[in-house]
Amino acid sequence: MSVLYLVCDLDNTVFTFTATMRTTWEFSRLSSFHQENGKDKFVIHQATDATNGTRWVLENQSKGAGNIFGTPKYAGNGPPFQGGPSPPRGMWNVWDCPFHLTDVMPRYDAIQSPFTLKVPFVEMAYREEGAVAYLELVICETAMDDESL
Repeated sequence: MSVLYLVCDLDNTVFTFTATMRTTWEFSRLSSFHQENGKDKFVIHQATDATNGTRWVLENQSKGAGNIFGTPKYAGNGPPFQGGPSPPRGMWNVWDCPFHLTDVMPRYDAIQSPFTLKVPFVEMAYREEGAVAYLELVICETAMDDESL
């Protein structure tokens, strides 16, 4: 349970959070650039609210930020973790979109590799080699319009 998964209910995007302290989980799938420059430091933690007491929040603790952009739909705690509380599993509201928090890694069908896609305004080629994915886009000179989408 040291790893939690925040999954978007609209497109199944997964954000992975790893426990860093007893009651704090940090967004952990970051590039070295983001880590070294303090970008996208998203943290799930307990916060004290004058009206509601202690509650769980998803906060942007990046340099110069500090805004709360996610909260669970229902108050309470999840299962105990290292002798302390953990965030509630289930429905969350993040960036005004429906998400759910789980401690079970989501499983999806693998993308068929390689594959290509050609439309009038772009050619896309995708392939995987081991644990590395490659995406190549060639922008064409044709204008993008509704008919080509």
